[in-house]
Amino acid sequence: MRISTALSQSIKKVLHWMGAASFIVAYLTADSESFRLVHVYSGYGFGMIFVVRLCWGVIAGGASSLGALWRRASMVKGIQADMKALAIERLWNWNRWYGAFMGVFILAMYGLTPLLVLTGIGGYEEWGGKWLRAIFEGSHETLGEMYLFIIFVHLALVGVRYARTRLLESRAAVSDRAVN
Repeated sequence: MRISTALSQSIKKVLHWMGAASFIVAYLTADSESFRLVHVYSGYGFGMIFVVRLCWGVIAGGASSLGALWRRASMVKGIQADMKALAIERLWNWNRWYGAFMGVFILAMYGLTPLLVLTGIGGYEEWGGKWLRAIFEGSHETLGEMYLFIIFVHLALVGVRYARTRLLESRAAVSDRAVN
C-alpha cells in the first residue's frame, strides 16, 4: 500500500514542528536548575521525535527518505565542478544552491541530533561518574550551540527562499499588467 503524498507531507510537517518546539523548550530551559526536568524531558522528546522521523522516512520514502536528503546534499559536488569549469550560467541557479545547502545543513542536524541527545542523557544520568559528567555536559552545551547555529542558517535559507518567491511573483504580476 502506497502512502499518499498529502498524508506523508502532513505527518512530516507535524513531526518537524514538534521537533522544533521540543528543541526550543529544551534550549530555553537549559540554564535553569528549577526547570531541569522540563529540559530533560524536552530533550527526550526531541530524541524520540527524531527516531520517529527517521522511521517515517523509511516507511514513506520519497522526499522524506534519507536517500533524497543525501541526493540534495550531494548537489554541492556539482556546484563545485561548475565552479572549476567556470560554468557561470549554471552557477546562477538559486534553486540548486538552496537544495544543496539545505540538504547539507539538514544532514548536519541529523548527524548532531544523536550526539546531542546522548551527551544530554550521559550528563543527566551521570554515566561514568562525576568526572565524565563534566565532559558530557560541556559537549552537550557545545553541540546545542552548534545545532542552534544550523537552525538559524536553516531559517535564513527558508526566509530568503520565501522573499525570492514573493519577489518573482510580484514581478510577474507587474509584467502581466504592463502587457495588458
